[in-house]
Amino acid sequence: MRQLASRRCNWGQLDLPAQSIHGLLRNQSIIDHACEQLHLTYDAFPAAIEMRRGITGVRTWEGEPGESQLGFTGEPGGLWRSLGRAPQRLCGVGFSATIFNRSTYYIRTAQGRLADLAFIFAGVADDARIGDFGLRGGGAAGLEIDRWDPVLGSPPNGVVVATSEAIGIGGLLTVEEFITTTRALDAEQNGKVRADICIFATPGGGAVFSVGSIAWPTSLLHAAGDNNVARITANVLSRFLDPAEIVIAQAPEGRGPKNPG
Repeated sequence: MRQLASRRCNWGQLDLPAQSIHGLLRNQSIIDHACEQLHLTYDAFPAAIEMRRGITGVRTWEGEPGESQLGFTGEPGGLWRSLGRAPQRLCGVGFSATIFNRSTYYIRTAQGRLADLAFIFAGVADDARIGDFGLRGGGAAGLEIDRWDPVLGSPPNGVVVATSEAIGIGGLLTVEEFITTTRALDAEQNGKVRADICIFATPGGGAVFSVGSIAWPTSLLHAAGDNNVARITANVLSRFLDPAEIVIAQAPEGRGPKNPG
């Protein structure tokens, strides 16, 4: 644990400085000068620090008129995306869709075969279905899933190393992704309905690794932990504990999936 603390390897939660929300959203130093970060669980930091339900995003209730402003500063609350900083800017991926009828798996991308990224998949077969098992819906990609998207701020040096497959019509685009109802909101018709696993290096010598799915941890203990989800997680954590700087060479054109639909 002392070694882990000395590397400040961050498991999906940030110790955020006390400042205004807008100031925080502009503070890229969280990533630029921070440690390694593993984003393994919930969709990326969806709301401002003070809980104020806005009028967009997945929600079970809405605040009354006038209640969207923050009590401490008077600034607007709600989704970080609505304040100009989508989660993709911080974690590489951001909330894209829900899939509650089942969960599915990932496949490795061509970019995921870069030599600098071989440590991620050490001990995993090249053509393996990653997370084709799990306690929640039978897979590692499910429930709420996140995608890599440069339009929303995914860093240009990021690489999508794996992406989900076989989501099907049960995967539906999240509400902040569309402004009018159409027929093309499911994974069969919309390329934005997917989960991406990505990694990018930071200027401070660290890196961020995100798996893009809430269901990922539910696959870790399959077969008593002898599985490729646990192996990938352990591989990345072990590399992040290594004090050597993480360097990712320039990837070929097309770092991640396209967004048709």
